[in-house]
Amino acid sequence: MRYKRIVAFAASLAVFSLKTVQVQCVDGLDPAHIIDGYEGFEPIFVHTPVISPVVITDEDGNDIPDGGKDRSELVDENPDAWYQLRLDTEYKMHWDSMKHREILGYGESGENPSKYDKYTQDKWMKFPFEVLYDGVFYELQPGTNYTDWIRIKRPAHWTDSVDNHWIDTPIYIPSYAREMGEVGNEGSIFYKVEAINVDGDLAEHYAEEEESGNIWFDLVIADDGAKYVATYEIPVQLSGWIYDFTITGINNGSLYAGESDLGSNELSFVMSKNEKKAGTKNRFGEDNIRYLVDGSLTGAWPEINTITLTDGKSSQFTEQGALWKGQTFSFELKTIANLWNENDKVDIIPTFTYVDNHGNKVDHDHIKAFYNNPDGSGSYIEYGSSRDTLTSNWMSTNIGSKMQEGAYYTKDMTDSENGGAARKYHFGDWSTFTAEQYNDKFGLSGMDTLTSEKVLGKSGMTYCLSHIILDQHLRLYSGEWEQLSWNTHETPLEFESVSRYSDLDHDDAADTEWLPEDTERFRTSMQTWYGQFYIPSDLFIVDLNKHPGFDMETYMATANGGLGIKEDDPVFEKSGYLIVNFNIRTYKNGKGHLRYEGGSAGGDMWETEGFNTAPIAGDPTPITSFEEGDVVVIDLEKSVKDKYSPGIFGVN
Repeated sequence: MRYKRIVAFAASLAVFSLKTVQVQCVDGLDPAHIIDGYEGFEPIFVHTPVISPVVITDEDGNDIPDGGKDRSELVDENPDAWYQLRLDTEYKMHWDSMKHREILGYGESGENPSKYDKYTQDKWMKFPFEVLYDGVFYELQPGTNYTDWIRIKRPAHWTDSVDNHWIDTPIYIPSYAREMGEVGNEGSIFYKVEAINVDGDLAEHYAEEEESGNIWFDLVIADDGAKYVATYEIPVQLSGWIYDFTITGINNGSLYAGESDLGSNELSFVMSKNEKKAGTKNRFGEDNIRYLVDGSLTGAWPEINTITLTDGKSSQFTEQGALWKGQTFSFELKTIANLWNENDKVDIIPTFTYVDNHGNKVDHDHIKAFYNNPDGSGSYIEYGSSRDTLTSNWMSTNIGSKMQEGAYYTKDMTDSENGGAARKYHFGDWSTFTAEQYNDKFGLSGMDTLTSEKVLGKSGMTYCLSHIILDQHLRLYSGEWEQLSWNTHETPLEFESVSRYSDLDHDDAADTEWLPEDTERFRTSMQTWYGQFYIPSDLFIVDLNKHPGFDMETYMATANGGLGIKEDDPVFEKSGYLIVNFNIRTYKNGKGHLRYEGGSAGGDMWETEGFNTAPIAGDPTPITSFEEGDVVVIDLEKSVKDKYSPGIFGVN
């Protein structure tokens, strides 16, 4: 028989099978419900409806606006990805409501997406990156770049509203997961929902109209004839983090440390907990920030210890703080990303804005900057020219300088679990761990074997006036549990309470237990990069608004009767200020990867960390505003060549 509508089955006769069965009507069923042309007690097939639409939400179940578009820090987001996801982040897979088929009794599942879960045997998912679900870390399978199918925990009852993973499936993407989804490396999260009779004999139970009824998902036709498995696919892109840009030190310590340190050169801001952060927030835009030297927390980072580093930012002299010509400052920044390979790097383009003593700004495109050729020839090198970028003119950097002291964890900071006694960190000793990883990765032995001292002391020609490159020699693997989102986000945790990945592995199966090599993988998934930047003591700035088309070679040939240029030549700006801006990007496998300014809808790390575009109260300079990425201000009237007496620092 064929019914217009099946009102009910007797409980004892409720059959969920795709085999042909005889079904008795409930007493009193109106024969009018039988479709014309069909007889009573006719064999029928019982179809079991399942649906599989999914939306991805944040960990609290909130929608992700526009799928996270422009909320990442990627240089190039793949426009075909439905969602932009991040490492070290929790999400929920929300099984959404939808209409099953345009037939009576099916229809819209309504606000309760579990309407069809009563007919469901299992829900599954698989990912194109490593993932943590329900206490198990799932790995990518060899040769597939996908996890195995993951069975989603079955609720005690399909109507449960609390902890029902069939409605909201919580997952976490670990810091070491494979970044993917860019053009040429696409991937998707796959889902499938199996009906309770999916294992039945389905070979004869199939019709085109039933397949077309599955509007938003595919009807899987497996080789074994199993049908009525609803599937879904979400193309995604997964990326990491670049954050925590910090000025760590300077080579004119007396400007910041006071008279007692006069005569010293390099000064680490870190050792006195006065490092200069990008802002007063962490990478989640919250007040909790850790000091570099020991990982301790503060919920009120002082504005004086933020960039832009300018007058008013010295903790000793209230009207000092801007750098002089001839000074060097050091900095560090962190990444949580797949940036552990030999050719990965951080690439920084410094640019300049000139501000005169009246506060008038001249942007980078309307000035020219020159400095003396260090070869002693008497010639001048222009910012960005081929001579500026010539390798022989680049300057060296190493991690182990005094300016960087305290900006990396040492072997004395490890906890008792790893043989230390200080109980400050779970790992520490970043330089030794980095050396060990390099030795293993590159097969270094004998005289080539790296040690902590070699890693910290390794120098490389890494920057010129127009370009800074932080390569593998200026990178430490710096994974610490304290940097994980749940130990930083909202209520941050100190050593005693931090949650480790091994604490979350609740699966007792030997093939998925947390192993020492997993810890090593975690430690390499976080990187800290170290750099320096030098402002030439002989720096000449030309305002092209005043001198259009200025050419140094032509000018030198005629200046001062052909005798060459002088520092006080009127063509050069001798007073005012130069703002140095950093455009920071990472490169992974030779391709543009992450950028500090990020996307416009929440991916801008300068904004997230609270970069202040307004000068600090009491700033005596005429500068009225800053742009994101402005790191330091240079006072053009001051140079290390003009050694002021110590008395200048006592005047405020």
